[in-house]
Amino acid sequence: MLENLQATPGDSLIALMGAYRADPRPEKIDVGVGVYRDEQGRTPVMKAVKEAEQMLFNAQETKAYVGLAGDLRFNAALVEMVFGANAATLGERVRAVQTTGGCGALRALLDLVALARPDATVWVSDPTWLNHIPLVKSARLKLATYPYYDNANSKVRFEEMSACLAQLGPSDVVLLHGACHNPTGADLTEEQWDSIAELAEKRGFLPFVDLAYLGLGRGLEHGTQPLDGATAGLASGERHVAAGEDVGVAGYVGVRQSRVDRRDHRDERLGGADRIHDLAGADHARAERADRLVVPADD
Repeated sequence: MLENLQATPGDSLIALMGAYRADPRPEKIDVGVGVYRDEQGRTPVMKAVKEAEQMLFNAQETKAYVGLAGDLRFNAALVEMVFGANAATLGERVRAVQTTGGCGALRALLDLVALARPDATVWVSDPTWLNHIPLVKSARLKLATYPYYDNANSKVRFEEMSACLAQLGPSDVVLLHGACHNPTGADLTEEQWDSIAELAEKRGFLPFVDLAYLGLGRGLEHGTQPLDGATAGLASGERHVAAGEDVGVAGYVGVRQSRVDRRDHRDERLGGADRIHDLAGADHARAERADRLVVPADD
């Protein structure tokens, strides 16, 4: 059986990391993974993180299973951090699920999209974070790209992006980078985010917002701005939002007929999926089914 497996294409980032390790020059600089390094090339654990870990260790009383949704306190804190003042308004319409890290949350959400709408097409920016593409393909969803960045002029191709998204509909999912677009670093303005939210409402596609670098651009409050347009006016209908935690944070926003998931935490990888929904009886059943997509978070 295993002899039938085909080798996957090489990953340029992994190759760069290997080249760095093999280079004997002491003055070398690692420009691969975007993490802080000191003068010795180490990524130290911050004092605040160590103290927080010690507090958790001292307070821990059990290793028992916590249920399919994961740590409910973590989920509640995440919802409050990401949705801010809107969290209280949304109340029980938000459902959060903890996942096993950034890619784990992405995959759980994409599996949920595939379960809800197997014919969905996921649109990613050109370019996008390299893991987005294999994750979409692993969920067996169709993949397409929308224009995003003009390399020659170092700017976002917003008019072309908008023209593309204006052709989409309810069977489409648009994967957006909420803060610190990877790999370009070029973010949308607040006015452009408002325009995307209006397009989503008009055309009915599902915005899927990745907030992996929440707080590392122009601050934590600004980083959640992409969610504001999707949640502030929820007077009726159904919207689904996913969210997760890095030491930045990774998240997604879904509007209308699907659910979304959030994630990320570098070494101790934690994540969570938040979803805003109508709490009718049928939706409770759908929510419970969604929880079962992240069973590994409990095992």
